[in-house]
Amino acid sequence: MSAERNSRAAAAKRIQDRIRQVLLREWDPLEIRAELKCQDEYDAYIGTVYRLLVAHAKPDLVAEALAEAEHHMGVQTSSGARDSTVKMLLKLDVALTPPHRPVQAE
Repeated sequence: MSAERNSRAAAAKRIQDRIRQVLLREWDPLEIRAELKCQDEYDAYIGTVYRLLVAHAKPDLVAEALAEAEHHMGVQTSSGARDSTVKMLLKLDVALTPPHRPVQAE
């Protein structure tokens, strides 16, 4: 595996971990954050959240995706809790590669 692929794979894992932590610590509609066996409970939603963040989706679309996930789980959080989660998610850097920096002539 090339260094670039390793770097992208490591970046993807970091992004997934960051999204997982926000979902678990901030959103947590099932209130399972303290359960060590349940730390991957929201992993099924990471891909959807990631795609929305990469597409620079508006906050209401991200909130709607969380509401749909809640519906799927048979629970509901307040819109305030969802909005707080969305704000944290939108702050995440989801770039797989660092921005290209042109080489400056010396």
